[in-house]
Amino acid sequence: MNPSPEHSAQLNRRLARVAKEFKVVCLRESPLADDLHVCETPEQVERYWHAHIATAPNFTAEVESCYVLMLDSRRHPKGHHLVATGTLDTILVHPREVFRAAAISGASAIILTHNHPSGDPTPSDNDIKATGAMYEAGILMGIEVLDHVIIGRVCGQRKQGYYSLKEFHYFVNFDRAIIRRNSAEARVSAKKPRPRVKLRTPGDPVLNDLVPCLA
Repeated sequence: MNPSPEHSAQLNRRLARVAKEFKVVCLRESPLADDLHVCETPEQVERYWHAHIATAPNFTAEVESCYVLMLDSRRHPKGHHLVATGTLDTILVHPREVFRAAAISGASAIILTHNHPSGDPTPSDNDIKATGAMYEAGILMGIEVLDHVIIGRVCGQRKQGYYSLKEFHYFVNFDRAIIRRNSAEARVSAKKPRPRVKLRTPGDPVLNDLVPCLA
């Protein structure tokens, strides 16, 4: 049974391989307030979140959403990028998605930020581990991860509606962990036996065979 011309055309389109050109597209513009022309402190990140992220038409506070705030070398905001949307208390992120827009837009540094729908911005163990992984990936990428600010709400004895992992010295711990691991790897490498090199003598047949080639 011979395929119809329409079926053959559809099959050819499926099998065809094409190269595509990509670019970063601005989804919307939001004027920056005077106090946000530089954005590097947790307080500024919180204000940026409420002014430019929480006001987006597709934003929902009922689930966790992770964003990357992209900065230039003078810590001026270039914009932000939605990395992933999760569930009520879980979200999965990968360095590939975190740094994609930052690398394409030429950002010098980034700040990670995401919300906790419960209102309690205290980081979970997964939040801390993920931040450490992004911090190390940033070192390899040449894009500095300045902070990870978790957005919550002010209530009761909690006077701040955010939690900065840098303010609570987690980034110092990340640096120490990297140094310890590099030192351990260096010690292991030093203990490995070095391959022995057999010295050749003038009468060695192998050396005699090589002499005409080197002359």
